[in-house]
Amino acid sequence: MSIIRRMVAITGVLLTLTSCAFGTNSEAAPVITVSPTATTPTHVDLYANASAGNSGGPVGGILPNGAGWVLTTIGLEFTVDGGNTFGRMDYPIPVSTITDFAFIGPHDVVVGVKDFFPIMKVSNDAGATWKSLTLPAGSGNAGFARLRTKDKTIIGMIVTDVSSSNYSDAEWYATSDNGATWTHHSMPSGGVITQAGSILWLTAGPQSTSLYRSVDLGMTWLKVSIPTAASNDGAALTVSGMLKNGNVVLVATTPNVGLVATTPSGHAAAPPNLTIYVSSNSGVSWEPLIYMALDGQLGSGIPIASQIIGNMIWLGVAPHGRIFLVSSDGSLTTTSSLKALHSGDWIDSIGASGNSSAWVSTTKSECPSGKTSCRQVHTLIKTDDNGKTWSLVDLARMPTS
Repeated sequence: MSIIRRMVAITGVLLTLTSCAFGTNSEAAPVITVSPTATTPTHVDLYANASAGNSGGPVGGILPNGAGWVLTTIGLEFTVDGGNTFGRMDYPIPVSTITDFAFIGPHDVVVGVKDFFPIMKVSNDAGATWKSLTLPAGSGNAGFARLRTKDKTIIGMIVTDVSSSNYSDAEWYATSDNGATWTHHSMPSGGVITQAGSILWLTAGPQSTSLYRSVDLGMTWLKVSIPTAASNDGAALTVSGMLKNGNVVLVATTPNVGLVATTPSGHAAAPPNLTIYVSSNSGVSWEPLIYMALDGQLGSGIPIASQIIGNMIWLGVAPHGRIFLVSSDGSLTTTSSLKALHSGDWIDSIGASGNSSAWVSTTKSECPSGKTSCRQVHTLIKTDDNGKTWSLVDLARMPTS
């Protein structure tokens, strides 16, 4: 395998970001009719669940087939056309308890946490009625839950415990019948699960510094060796997914204070605090694809938001306010800035809605003068041209008077 190694310096970047799972990875075709009540868009606030972990919880998710969902203050909004139109359904459980949602064929599945227990509701009629599914007892105090899907079916759910260090303990709920029945299993750690081909990858630990893989849909997990440089520097890890050539993509972000780095040719360079690695053998070995030196301070244990879209690796860098695209040969493209639409603190998530389309979830902390508490304001932004232009996602369609 021939790997092209590149060193890229990016100026003016101050990374103080976090990331969270952006919905599910299902490619199920939803059987839902979207009927907006009017064509006049009215702004509504996005809703992020404060109990859904330290990242603020999910705002929404989008799939390459155009199916998506968003939590807002007026209800659970959904789309089947990439966000051009939205329908709305009432919440089957209090919005403050919802942590994930999935379209699975004719089913709408909502999961959440109430009184430290995971809960699940399923609707077969676009939210008109809901049925509760029984889950086996867990072993910890549930903080939030994320569904995992494969080949248009639910395969499991990771439930992270709120009482552990930085949500570092978790449990796995497995299903072999698309969610009708469930079994409970232990996990080596809490973290974020990403599907790449037939393998599930878990970036784990309080600082996201460990990596595991599962070849049996989460029933068992094997610890994977990570690149020596990433291990020595305590890099926070993100698995972006799999490129079309079969390479699994691992993104490592490290604090850039006091690091000494060289280019692949041996020349001195700015300390690289973001490195993309690829593996052609399921993590047995890793090769660097690109080094990115980012100015500013990056704290430890902060993974970057990343997703593979159209065979390109998308990276969310904030508050610089840009998405960077890296091709399978290591070439870098800088997209236009998001700052006109969002001047916030970090980019939470990136979700593919097509080969050149994506939704980006961002967060800004607001601390009004004289107030004792702050709040987080979330924004959903989209692009249909690989980041050349950006626009806000029009969510609500309210009845006209």
